[in-house]
Amino acid sequence: MPKSVDEVLQDLQKKTYLPVYILHGDEPYYTEKIIDVFENDVLSPADRSFNQFVLFGKDITIGTLLSYAKRFPMMAERQLIIVKEAQDIPGLDTKEQTKYLEDYFLHPLSSTILVLGFKSLLDERKSYVKSAEKKGVIVPSKKLYDNKIPDWIADYCHKKGVKISPKAIQMLAESVGNDLKRLAGEIEKILLILTVKQEITAEVVEQHGLSTEEYQ
Repeated sequence: MPKSVDEVLQDLQKKTYLPVYILHGDEPYYTEKIIDVFENDVLSPADRSFNQFVLFGKDITIGTLLSYAKRFPMMAERQLIIVKEAQDIPGLDTKEQTKYLEDYFLHPLSSTILVLGFKSLLDERKSYVKSAEKKGVIVPSKKLYDNKIPDWIADYCHKKGVKISPKAIQMLAESVGNDLKRLAGEIEKILLILTVKQEITAEVVEQHGLSTEEYQ
């Protein structure tokens, strides 16, 4: 089933897991954010040694991936398989190879959580993607248009419990652009220099290193 990034993060916080996740899109910030939660919060530190595997698409085949997915966890309730840059897995453009993925997605091992992170938008009409929806979740992540960036900055700050002025939002949006990972990083750096209950103003942003001259 398709789900939003926030919905998936809420499910993970509640320890509600599905056997297959396909994270795809041209906005890597969200895909990386979800994968970070999987890497750090799903399995206990004791279980990670034998039951958590982080793979890269260029280093595996579909057969290798499925051999990992079909193994049983070792002295644990579940295992976690994360594939980063899954678009580089050889054979994803051939029906002969993706048929094996389809079969697994329709009958996944209940003790395996398989997470595939793609750095590109997939065609959700493809058979293997549609098969993943039956028992798992598809999470699209599209790059935001420039006119949506100010709202994103305001929302990010709101979730952090800090106020931000309209001019500060404008400065960040026009100086950094729609690179959400960098935007989040800049805001986090600014938060480090704030005093308790201080608002992010244009002066604070300038102190952080962005000039206010063009906004006078």
